[in-house]
Amino acid sequence: MHELSLCRNLVNQALEVARQHNAHGISSINITMGPLCAVDSRHLKETFTYACAGTLADRANLVIEKLPMKVHCLDCSAESDVAPDQMICHHCGSMHTQLLSGDEMLISNIELIT
Repeated sequence: MHELSLCRNLVNQALEVARQHNAHGISSINITMGPLCAVDSRHLKETFTYACAGTLADRANLVIEKLPMKVHCLDCSAESDVAPDQMICHHCGSMHTQLLSGDEMLISNIELIT
């Protein structure tokens, strides 16, 4: 289950930020993730509690914002929001596209208790 190792990594990064700011705890960790990041958000939320146990993030919430997939058309230079199974340009219909976003998972915000 790679979600647990991802959660541990997220929590460790948040704990480092908390230490740098002399925080007493972490109330939430907000992440953004695209549909191609190969992470099941339901499993991520389930394992988050285990990764936080016994740390400054013990009572933290995990907030997940889902990002759209975006592609750049190599033929007409337009950008389009697309579905994972239809990465075609919505402007000209070309299949010659380049992924701009949708495969990332990033920490967007950490709320500290000071």
